[in-house]
Amino acid sequence: MLGTFGICFAETDPFAENDAQAEDILAQTIPQIWMYPKTKTWDDDDPLDTRIRYVGEPVELAYELVAPDGDANAAYILFADGIVQPYRLADPADEAEGIDAPVHFFRLKKNETREITILFDPVVGKKGDTVGLYFAVVIGPLYVPPDKEHPGYGHFSELATSNPTRLIMEADSRGESAEDALAAAYRIPAVTQPIPENQWRPGGTFEERAEESLRMWTNYLRPIGEPQVPIAYIEAENGTVQFQLLRTGGTSFSYRTTVFVNHEPIAVDGHPDFVFDAEYGMETSVPITLDVSSYPRRNTLYAVTVPVGDLTRIRMGEASFMQSERLLLINDLAEE
Repeated sequence: MLGTFGICFAETDPFAENDAQAEDILAQTIPQIWMYPKTKTWDDDDPLDTRIRYVGEPVELAYELVAPDGDANAAYILFADGIVQPYRLADPADEAEGIDAPVHFFRLKKNETREITILFDPVVGKKGDTVGLYFAVVIGPLYVPPDKEHPGYGHFSELATSNPTRLIMEADSRGESAEDALAAAYRIPAVTQPIPENQWRPGGTFEERAEESLRMWTNYLRPIGEPQVPIAYIEAENGTVQFQLLRTGGTSFSYRTTVFVNHEPIAVDGHPDFVFDAEYGMETSVPITLDVSSYPRRNTLYAVTVPVGDLTRIRMGEASFMQSERLLLINDLAEE
């Protein structure tokens, strides 16, 4: 096994030993940047059924950003059928904002307002396809825990996710068709087993707990071979970490997964993302190895799984766009 793990026991308060400053950080309500859409994408008869058309020109999405509760920072990530979708700003505040990138960070002072227009050229889809476009806002992404004695994130770096928007392809993208992209995706064989009874949802009768546990889904990062051991941090060994993505419950679906370090995608086995298949009512485990030797000493690690398939089923809640918990990742080769 590569890497050292910090275990977080459920029966104790994982933040009990934190100093006052860390406790304040983890307990506070995080000021957020609210993003109000200015581009109409929804159907008035069904506001959840949002649509965007790609006609060969960059897709434009306008937003108003507001920080009503205090100084705030956020990161914005797009996914097209689970593939991280680079984007740029039409009205960049600096050179970096005008360049296609998988993520951009925004900072606002209290009560500050900013209007932005996002531009992107779809990375997947051919004329006639309908691609699932997902929007994610990372809340307070700039906070990184100070050390492995205080590894908690509270609500920092949580992902606020969305239902998919239908990206109607009326022209070819520069990438493959949605079907070909899924067929060609890198797949990691997953190990499946029935959900252990000690992981069932609490409350209710035996039958109710069993049914609820089959229906509801969760994503965790766990040590290899120890799926039931929660961890609060992971420390590399010679710049390499090895762990497993554990998904429990939910319907049978294919999930395209991206692992992020400091909110940027990191390659897994040389690939930008991977696909695995989850089965209804089963616990699915996917082993992951990362080379983090070039990263700083302290980093934020998480995985995001995006369902790929029938958008109607996804919109009806049969599959979930979900982030794992965030872990403090320590690169043993880097100095503080």
